[in-house]
Amino acid sequence: MRRRRSLILVMFAALSVLASEAGASTLDVPLTVEEPAGAARQLEPVTFGVPLPRGLTRDVTRLRLYGPEGHAVPAAFSLVNRWLEDGSAQWVHGDFLAR
Repeated sequence: MRRRRSLILVMFAALSVLASEAGASTLDVPLTVEEPAGAARQLEPVTFGVPLPRGLTRDVTRLRLYGPEGHAVPAAFSLVNRWLEDGSAQWVHGDFLAR
């Protein structure tokens, strides 16, 4: 039997960035983690990559991962590339432990 568990990756800039930049917004990116073998896994490491629109954020520490119940999931984000025009994050990698 295939078990499917969804996580929602919610990315947003800090309130200080939202307050200082006109048009700053949030970005919701659905992320689905699938266990095709049906094994009951606990704390399985997952790494993913997400492209970001220009100008969303410069600071990847302001990104958050939320589970299906809406609770924050501990995750680490690392910057992979920046947009040349404004230096904002263009591509990030995220790491977390899935259940």
